[in-house]
Amino acid sequence: MKKVVTVIALCALLGGISACSDNPNGFTQSSSKKQNVAPLSSDTNGELALKYLSGAQTGDRLFMFEATNLTGELLNDCREKLVNPAQYKQTEDQRKACETVLRTSGEIDYFSGPLKKLFPRSATLTVTRSDTLGMEDGSKRFDHTVTVTYNDSSEALSDKTGKRVKVMNIHLYQTPGSVNGRIINSFSFDGKGFDRFADKDFDVVTYY
Repeated sequence: MKKVVTVIALCALLGGISACSDNPNGFTQSSSKKQNVAPLSSDTNGELALKYLSGAQTGDRLFMFEATNLTGELLNDCREKLVNPAQYKQTEDQRKACETVLRTSGEIDYFSGPLKKLFPRSATLTVTRSDTLGMEDGSKRFDHTVTVTYNDSSEALSDKTGKRVKVMNIHLYQTPGSVNGRIINSFSFDGKGFDRFADKDFDVVTYY
């Protein structure tokens, strides 16, 4: 199984991490309008992936929470149970599910910071393909191909040769899981894609 690198690691690479919010539930910020986001596809999971990335692009944590399907009530419930294990006596699966909820929330706290180097507001994000991957444990994972179009050459990334990228593709993975009967979506990049990005070995479609 490929190593999964969380979106936090990508933020650290780009120098775009903001400090964790003092409000752990992440629901105090009003939803901002999406900018330069292509119309959503008819595929529900593709819509969720695009909502998650557009939330990161605009710094709108509400969009990101909506994409993951997290709620403040669920976060507080899981936090309470993890802090007081003797009282709630969770099974290992229940504990891991709650850990996933808090980890997903924590990733949003970091990833909602301004990612100007990767997704400047002038860029257009489009989910061009969504594939379903079967996992060894019988669960499903979704591989979303996201096309990033840099409409402003001054804000475009440069590859390892120094060329300015106009259009490139990235892969965002979505892993659904169930917590208290509620589907929670975690989003990540895989290790191979992350390594290529770190080396500026982008999947370039066109250059400026």
